Amino acid sequence: MDPLAHISPLSTVTVYLADRRVHRGRITAISDGWMTLAGEHQRLVNLNQVVEIFIQDDSAADGELPRPTSKDAPVKLGAKAPARPWADEDLKALAHGFLDGEADTALASRFHRTRTQISILHQGFECARGNLTDDGINPAARTWVARWRKTLAG
Repeated sequence: MDPLAHISPLSTVTVYLADRRVHRGRITAISDGWMTLAGEHQRLVNLNQVVEIFIQDDSAADGELPRPTSKDAPVKLGAKAPARPWADEDLKALAHGFLDGEADTALASRFHRTRTQISILHQGFECARGNLTDDGINPAARTWVARWRKTLAG
């Protein structure tokens, strides 16, 4: 297979030669063992003298790096997703469930959330009430303490 088969004219390249010279430019032609580069000056490069060729992304030609993109597309989980926001009315109803001694599993089923999320909210609730200290609860539960205080005060 020809190593130059994947290089097309109009590609922007950096060419390293055997004598340590480096040339950069846009390929305008490749034929008969020669490559024509257009850049600051037009150059003919003998392919027998080339040690390495780096093909540059054309989006980086203006001096800016290409933006990274995720290969994983976001997936919508639906109406019962554990990460959906909590309404103040739901938090008040959840607080009544905690005060009535309902199990976290039952509350998770009632509010269509995971038991883990309900347990974290329960720790934040107890901390907001003063029954637990900030350093004694899950770090995720600490983020709920201020919201619980606001909800319970209002």
